[in-house]
Amino acid sequence: MSTATYDSVSFDITQDGSTVAAYFRADGLKFYVTGNLNDTIYQYSMSSAWDLSTASYDSVSYSVTAQASSPIGVWFKDDGTKMFVLEPGTTGKLFQYSLSTAWDVSTATYDSVSADIEGGTGGTGLFIRDDGEKLYTVSNATDRVYQYSMAAAGGWTTGMIRIA
Repeated sequence: MSTATYDSVSFDITQDGSTVAAYFRADGLKFYVTGNLNDTIYQYSMSSAWDLSTASYDSVSYSVTAQASSPIGVWFKDDGTKMFVLEPGTTGKLFQYSLSTAWDVSTATYDSVSADIEGGTGGTGLFIRDDGEKLYTVSNATDRVYQYSMAAAGGWTTGMIRIA
């Protein structure tokens, strides 16, 4: 990190006035941004992997307003068929969605599955382990990282989240 330099490359997110989180697909060709103002997940592509100078908005989004009034994080299953959205605060929740076309948020549907996340922690970050068995959130209110077990160690195989 001490040798990191800014590449003078950025990409303007104009779809929402309050972007709070981003998720990059492992191949570096797509990324997703959580828009807190419109309670929406936006989808973008890069024609050259990991190069923001080649980024463009896919004109694809998914509103999570019915579930999350202030989403602050998004995460995807490694095959792009599940999406998870984190809502912070005293009613912190994690919501699960299925994508009928992998990595295309316009095909998302809410699974009517949610899990309570440590209330009152002011969660500001989300990470799910590749096997789907562990979930981590970070809190700016408590300066802590919280670890959860998902699906009783069944991970992605269960198809539903359960925080143990």
